[in-house]
This record gives sequence, structure tokens and C-alpha cells, in this order.
Amino acid sequence: MNLLGYALDQLDTMAGITDLEGKIIFANQSALKHVGATMEKVRGVPFKDSPWRSQSDKAKKVSGLLMEKARKGETSLVEDSIIGADGSEIPVLFSISPIFDNQDNIVGFLPEGKVISDIKNLEGKIKKEKKEIQQWIDSMSAYIAKSDPNGKILSCNKAFMRAFNTCFEEDQGSYICDLAQIENTGDQTNLLKNAIMGAKGGRKSSLEVMLKLNNGSQPAGYFLFNASPIKDPNGRISFLALEITDISDQVQLREQVLDREKRYALRLEQEVAIIKRHLVKTEQFSRNLVESVPIGVLYLDHSKRVVYANPTMKHQFHTSGISKGEITGKTIEELGLRSANNFWKIDKAQDQDEQIYGQRKMVLLKEKEAHFCFEVRSGPLVTPDRTIEGSVLTINDVTKRVSLESELLTTRIQAEKMSSMGLLISGVAHELNNPLTSIIGCAEYLATKENLDSGVGEAAQIIMKDAIRASRIVKDLLAASYKNHMEERIVNVNEAIDEMIGIRFHELKHSGVRPVLRLSRDINPVLADPTQIQQVVDNLIRNAVDAIVESGVGDRIVIRTRMQDNWIVITFEDNGPGVVKENLHKIFDPFFTTKKVGKGTGLGLSVVYGIIQRHGGTVSYDERFNSGARFVIRLPVTPESSSFEEPASVDLLWKPTSLLLADGERNLRYSLSKYLTRLGCHVQTASNGRAALDLVLKNDYEMLLVATNLPIMSGFSLYEQIKARRPGQIDRLVFMYDSPSDSADSAYFTYNLQMLRKPFGKNDIFNLFNRFHKKISKRN
Repeated sequence: MNLLGYALDQLDTMAGITDLEGKIIFANQSALKHVGATMEKVRGVPFKDSPWRSQSDKAKKVSGLLMEKARKGETSLVEDSIIGADGSEIPVLFSISPIFDNQDNIVGFLPEGKVISDIKNLEGKIKKEKKEIQQWIDSMSAYIAKSDPNGKILSCNKAFMRAFNTCFEEDQGSYICDLAQIENTGDQTNLLKNAIMGAKGGRKSSLEVMLKLNNGSQPAGYFLFNASPIKDPNGRISFLALEITDISDQVQLREQVLDREKRYALRLEQEVAIIKRHLVKTEQFSRNLVESVPIGVLYLDHSKRVVYANPTMKHQFHTSGISKGEITGKTIEELGLRSANNFWKIDKAQDQDEQIYGQRKMVLLKEKEAHFCFEVRSGPLVTPDRTIEGSVLTINDVTKRVSLESELLTTRIQAEKMSSMGLLISGVAHELNNPLTSIIGCAEYLATKENLDSGVGEAAQIIMKDAIRASRIVKDLLAASYKNHMEERIVNVNEAIDEMIGIRFHELKHSGVRPVLRLSRDINPVLADPTQIQQVVDNLIRNAVDAIVESGVGDRIVIRTRMQDNWIVITFEDNGPGVVKENLHKIFDPFFTTKKVGKGTGLGLSVVYGIIQRHGGTVSYDERFNSGARFVIRLPVTPESSSFEEPASVDLLWKPTSLLLADGERNLRYSLSKYLTRLGCHVQTASNGRAALDLVLKNDYEMLLVATNLPIMSGFSLYEQIKARRPGQIDRLVFMYDSPSDSADSAYFTYNLQMLRKPFGKNDIFNLFNRFHKKISKRN
């Protein structure tokens, strides 16, 4: 018995053993597990009252019937269910079989149950899928039917039933050819039958037919009939899938397309005829286009010989001495066209290069000298059938551009020279300013000394005047070399013109140009930088003289001044060649010049324009003047005064009682300290920035007169140290500087301090003291 129980436990079905009365002797583990019972609880319990059968009267009744049949030696199989351990209903396939001994006597019964949940689920899925497939087929607009191999309808979708006005229950088994109302029944019916027979033979058949739907209530339309054989796993044809699709719109569209194609073909023939007529004109136009372009075009054959040259290229060759009839049949080297390097010199290495296509520089020689400069682009000469018959070269004449680039390079070199000259002038001015300041200071000291010999006093006056004159020359040189902030003051324009004519008098006389001045006496002053105003006058005079001398036309410059409302109008006229109309829009552009290379920088008029603009005025060229050139300048008059004041001696209104003088020049410190001491100032001196800082840290001064270029510690560094360590003294600082520079401009605008430019004299010192006192008084 134990061995039998062990064997039953190996089964995946529920199984047990009962005695002849139906009481449970044994139940395997699968049976116990499904109902959540143990062997002790079910042993001896009648099978119909066991957990497998006691849930309902129906189950007990079924168990009783199966047990009765088992007692008769029969085994029955029924589909039933049990209630599982979790309370869920479990479908099972249930049976009770008799157990026989060796003499065929029934000694017990074997109840057995097979859980069929998976089978039930599978059946449900299959039913659901069948339903979904049918719904999907019913949703199709095409008419779908299933028939046997002979074409008799087995099933169909709703669209099929509506189209053929049929009822499936009534027409099931009908022949498809009988249901379809076919137009031209003779031929098309036979074709439809042949399609069915073809599908029965295993071939998919398609047929385009005309059908009438809804018992002929609708007009006949075009339909596509498809019959596809469906085979079972053994390869036998199980049924036919029939699909009927309405293609009336497609057929109509096809007929329209065919009709359109016919009309298009006719129109195409007409267009081809027109194109052929225009082809000759197009070819002629293309040739005219190549011949009329302003760049040269050459066609070369495979041996690099010229087969065609357009008129532009022929003209280029003709200019270099080659007649038009000598061009065809020659190589470009034989015609004098040679490869060039970046400097437009002959490059023999490129001449030997076999490469045809690309871009390169070339020169056209005339008697072994470069005559024209060309930019050449080359590519394959392709025929309409895509074969290469040679190469085509497009040749752009850039001779003028190369010349302009060369002139620009020369101008840039000249500008660099001017910049270098400016640096040189700055250095020279620095070396002159300090000695001049010392000379002026000593001369003024001697000139004001009492009981001085008359000869010595006169000599001191001469020294002082010439030193001041030299300082003005240095300032003018610096003004021409640097673009610094303007030193504006009241300027008499007439005097500026007179002075510049005086400076240029000998040059004008030598050039054969006569200046004519027509200056109004009734003009107001302007607030301007006198050096820059003189530069404007000088540039315009030079411009007129150069034009007259180079052209040989004219001999006179007329300069006029007059008042117009609150403006001074200055006109510069000459009877020279004037300005050509093509250049009027660029005469004020930097580097624009009509002079020969090396004769001018092209900056003269642009500098004039910039200076006048900075002074709030305008400068223009009078196009209406046709007897030479006329430039018109308009400058605003100063609102402070309407008349000129002669420079006068300045009265000293205040002087500092204690003053620190810091400068690296010993002579300047000596002469200036002597002069300031005589004025009544207590002066202490320092030769470098470090010594000056030590004095400032120990003493209080009413004024600190500091050079910007002090040794050891510059004036600007000294400023920062005083600002950090003695802020109360910072407003007392005045910078002395030699020449305008970026650092001097920075001090003027950033620090907002008083500035004293070297060389300076008595009036400059008095003006500084007066301005300084006024500034300090306002602040206090």
C-alpha cells in the first residue's frame, strides 16, 4: 500500500483510493494540496462527503452516479469542478475507476481528477480570438467570404451580405458565381469560374470584373475578385478565401490617367518641336554669352592647345602683341601665359606641373616682362554625353587690383614710417622739455632780478623768448605726432591762416602758386586747438599745391573768411584741375589718394575732416564750383566772447606757502625751486618717487608738484601710495608731464588732477596757482 501511495504522489493529477463502501483510504499530495486538507482529516470519510465532493448537492449526486457505474466495473469521465483551498472554483475532468484483484474481483475504487483550468482558458481565448477575427473581417469595407474548394459559401462578413443582399442562414452553401450578378455574363462568368478552379488547384487567382450589387439596384461597377487557397498542415486545401474589392474609382482614375497620358504625349511632341526650334537660338545665345562676358575664356583640347578664345581674351592677347589669328592651335605657354607665385613672379615649378584643374595666378608676358596679372580658374570641358574633351579656363584680369594692393602696401609702409617718426619726435621732445623748462625758469629769474646790468637783462630776455619759441616748436611736433585731448583756447582764425601762409610762403613761391587772402575783419573767435586749426589750413594748402603742380593746371589759391549767423565760414579755392565726379564720395576716406605711389599717404583730407568734426564743425566739397576745387569749412563761434584779447601778463592771486617739487632733472629742480622760493614759497625737492613719498609721509604741503616720469617710483605709482597712506594730501597733487601719451591722458581723465605741461614759464605757473586755489576754495 505504501508503494502504491508513493506512486500516486508522483502523479500531477488528483488521485485517491476508497474501499468498496466508498470510504477514503488514501489521497495523494496533489489532491490534498488543491483543497487544503490532510490525510488524517479525510481518511475513512465517504468520498461523496469529502472536501472534493461535499460543496454542492450536484457534486454529491455526480459522485454517487460515478460510484454506481464503478461498482458495475465501468469507468466514466465527466467535466466538473471543485472548490479550491482559496475558495476559487477549479474546473476538473473527473472519473472513478474500479480496482480489480488477480481474480478480477473489485476490491476498491480509484477516484481521479485532472485540473483543466489551462484548457478552459485556452478555449476562452480561442473563442475570443475567433470573435475578434470575425469582428475585424466584418469591419472591412471589402467583401470577404469563405468557401469550400468548389466555391460554395461557408461564411462571409457583413459587407458581403449587404452588397449581395443575402442572408447567411439562407444562402450558406450557395455558389459564388450564382450570387454575383456579373455584367457580360458569358465571358466574365467563365472567367470567374476559372478563377475558382485555379484557386482549387492551389493557385491564387485575381480577376477584374463588372458586378451589380443589391440585386441590380445599383449601376454596375468595377471590382477586383481574389481567390486564395488556404491549406491545412498536411498541405491539403481546406477552404478558399474570397475577397471582392470595389475598384471603380481606381479604374476611373486609371482611365483618366491614360487619357491624360495620351494628351500629354501629344503635347510633348508639340513641345519637342518647339524646343528643337529654340535649340539653335539657345546655342547661339550661349555662344554670345561666352563672347560677351567681361572675363577671358579659353577652351583647350587634351594636348592643352587653344581651340577657342572669346573676344575678351583675344583683346588681352592682342594688347600683349599677339594677333587674333595666331591664338588657335597654340599652348598657353606659347602665347606668353605663365604661372605666377604669390608675388606675381613667374613660377617655373608650376609651369611644369601637369595638373590642369583648379585655381592659380598667371601673368601674360610681353617681351619677357609681366604685362597683365590674371586669376585663372580651370575645369573639365564636358560634352552633353558626359565625355571630357579638354579643359576650360576663365581668366580674370586683376592687374589694376594688384597695382592698388601694391600702392596700399606702400601706403602702409609710409604710415609705419610716420608712426616711427612720431615715437622719435616724442623721445626728442622728452629730452628737450626738461632743459627748456630750466632755461625758461633761469631766464625769467634773471630778467626779474633788480639792479641787473642792462646788457645782462636784455640777454636774459632774448634767452627767455627763444626758449619759449623752442618750447612751442616742441609742442607743435608733439601735436602732429599724437592724437591727444585738445588744448582749446580762444583762436583768431585769420591769424592762424596768416601764420600758416607765412610758414609756407617760400614753398608757395617756389611752386609758382600765388596765395590770395580775403579775410573778413568782422569775424568772431572760435574755441579751438590752435595747432590743429593750423594743421587743417596746412593740409588744404598742401592739397591744392600738389594738385596744381602735378597737373600743370592753375596758379592761384584763394582763402576767404566770413561770418554767417553764429558760424565762421572758411573757403579754400584753387583754379587747379578740381576733383573728378567719380571720386567725390571718397575724397575724405583715409588712404584715398590720386597721387602717384610714394607722393602721398591719402590722409590729408581725412585728418581735416576728423579735426573739424571734433571742433563741432563741418567740411564739404562744393560740387557747384567748376573752376577748380573749393572746400568749405564751417566752425561755431565761441559763446564766451565776440572779440579777441591780446595775451597779457597773469596776476598771481595765490601761492602755496609750502611746496614739494619732485622731478628727476637736477637743473630743473634747481632753477624752478629758486624761482618758487623767490615768489615766497617754502620749497622742498625730491629726485625720485621714493624720496618724495618719504617727505609726504613726514610733512604736510599745500601743493605737490610731481613729474609723471619720476625714477624708481613713477608719478602715478606715487599718486596711488599717497592716496592709500596720506589721503588728505591727494587733492594737493599736480602732475608735470613732458609729452602727451596714453598715461598722461589717463591722469587727466581718471584722476581729475591739475596738469602742467613742460616746458612752462611764469604765466603758466601763475595760471596753475590761480586755478589750483580756485579749485581748493570751491571744495572747502
